[in-house]
Amino acid sequence: MGAVAAGALLLTGHLGAAAGLVGLGAGMLLLDVATQSGQVANQARILALRPEARARLNTAYMTCAFLGGSAGSWLGVRAYAAFGWNGVCGLVMLLAGLALLRRALR
Repeated sequence: MGAVAAGALLLTGHLGAAAGLVGLGAGMLLLDVATQSGQVANQARILALRPEARARLNTAYMTCAFLGGSAGSWLGVRAYAAFGWNGVCGLVMLLAGLALLRRALR
């Protein structure tokens, strides 16, 4: 989640000109790699729970992942309408921070 927050920070676009374009590309790459890594790690963790029930576990996991993606899209649109692009980046950083906090408190 730290890499997700770092990617969102790069996407805020405070750099400008060529550096801003490089920051945009680096932020998108970091955000994508962090998200995909989390997805793979979570699926490996879930599927190891009961190997004989992999299909059902994967169905439940992917259903929750798509519901979370839908909720994130809804929140992202609301954040953009209210606060613009920096609001969306702030929302990503806030949610990543909450996930890190939850993990730290376990």
